Amino acid sequence: MKKIMLLALVAILLSIGLLASPMPARAATIDVDGTTCTLADAINAANFDAPSGGCTAGSGPDTLNLTGNITLSAALPLIASDITIEGNNLTINGASVERVLYVHNDGATTFGSLILNQATITGGSTAGFGGGLYNYLGSVTVNNSTINGNSSAGGGGIANDGGTMTVNNSTISGNTATGTAYGGGILNLNAGMLAVNNSTLSGNDGN
Repeated sequence: MKKIMLLALVAILLSIGLLASPMPARAATIDVDGTTCTLADAINAANFDAPSGGCTAGSGPDTLNLTGNITLSAALPLIASDITIEGNNLTINGASVERVLYVHNDGATTFGSLILNQATITGGSTAGFGGGLYNYLGSVTVNNSTINGNSSAGGGGIANDGGTMTVNNSTISGNTATGTAYGGGILNLNAGMLAVNNSTLSGNDGN
């Protein structure tokens, strides 16, 4: 009798332990069409692991899958979590509203990282760094993409500010740095780690 009661108690404790175990993180693929699910809402959904606008969300690293070209009418939220953007050879146009993409990792409240695949980033403009893409202390990989026609005070196309960045098989062209920080195509500052592999940098203006 005592043995049966002991086995029953063990079974109960095990079931409680299993129920109390945290659920594993679940990544999501978020289709971004620019209307039902905007890029801004998709970034917020990924950052906060909660639905935003017409965008679903997961609880782990998320993939934003572009299904149409995107033209911004306002600045995008910071990328503050692990995000992959599948560009599918489509364009994100900043329309001179603000820089296009901003990855932020302060190690306390934001932990931004980005993998950008097969996208064109254009039309970004800012008085700060990184007209097309600004990486602040985060981790960024750019694959098979084009960064062109952006402008900023420094790093017209891309600025890597103390972060880690790898650019693979991409084109950085026709970008402009308007200030004294230079770096028409790419500006690497504050001991950032930058690697550029099998890529073309051309026609950038460092003022």
